[in-house]
Amino acid sequence: MIEADGLTKRFGAFTALENFTLTIGEGEVFGCLGPNGAGKSTATKLLCTLLRPTSGTARVAGFDVVREGAEVRRRIGYLPEKVPVYKPLTAREDLRYFARLHGLPRAGLDARIETALRRVGLLDVEHRRAGTFSKGMTQRLGIARAILHEPEVVFLDEPASGLDPTGRRGIRALIQELASSGATVFLCSHDLAEVRAVAHKIGFIRKGRLVQVRAVGEGLEGRLIELEVEGDAKGAASAILQVPHVTHVEEAPGRLLVRGGADMDRREIARAVRHGGGTLLLLEDKEPSLDQLYAQYIESGDDAPAPMEVSA
Repeated sequence: MIEADGLTKRFGAFTALENFTLTIGEGEVFGCLGPNGAGKSTATKLLCTLLRPTSGTARVAGFDVVREGAEVRRRIGYLPEKVPVYKPLTAREDLRYFARLHGLPRAGLDARIETALRRVGLLDVEHRRAGTFSKGMTQRLGIARAILHEPEVVFLDEPASGLDPTGRRGIRALIQELASSGATVFLCSHDLAEVRAVAHKIGFIRKGRLVQVRAVGEGLEGRLIELEVEGDAKGAASAILQVPHVTHVEEAPGRLLVRGGADMDRREIARAVRHGGGTLLLLEDKEPSLDQLYAQYIESGDDAPAPMEVSA
């Protein structure tokens, strides 16, 4: 549903996005992770036809973003990082206005608007003017606009910004619901927990370059620690299972594979081996957590291999 090949955007001498290459399939949620100014919003605006690329190509829902921009816009929903509001309009009036912009038929429109308001938790304030909304409520209204016309592809730029924990959980559930219905979701965020909770693929963007793409499950859902153990391996395995955040211990000749959450404590695991009657020869992380990957690709600025084509 989204295909980008060498997408580049320059503003004078400044390169905001360089050689952005990516494929996202139908019903997938792609999380684009990176700090402010990394190029996430630029990539989103290029794919939404709000900016014209300096070079490279992209297709969204089967249409070229430059030559067939009008067709792309008919098939996408877009939540900008900062949601503009028409302050005198109520939430329901706002969605009715956007329904006209989308050319939605009047038949069944009230029910469609009510459904959108309910999905974002604004049905009880539908008659309040948008100018009185909090930042979180404004964000929810923007999301309702983005999904009102049931688009094939939804672009969300920092959707949880300004939301309380309850609102964040609601947005996560909505994103999963969209994907389950077959929509493709392109999610930009600097919030690791938000992306981890919903994405099928995660990309790390730094200084305008997509430095790595991984499928969830490739070191993103926890950690795998390999141990070399002498002595009572079975006793060590039983003791390790009592360590917080450890979910599974697999025994293999001369070693143990410990799987669990990102918060597993290596020192606690080492102590458990000793308490179980084993001697620890080696303890090594085999798969990095999302936090470790973010630190590697974003915070430390390590160069990474070219972006990979992966499937969820």
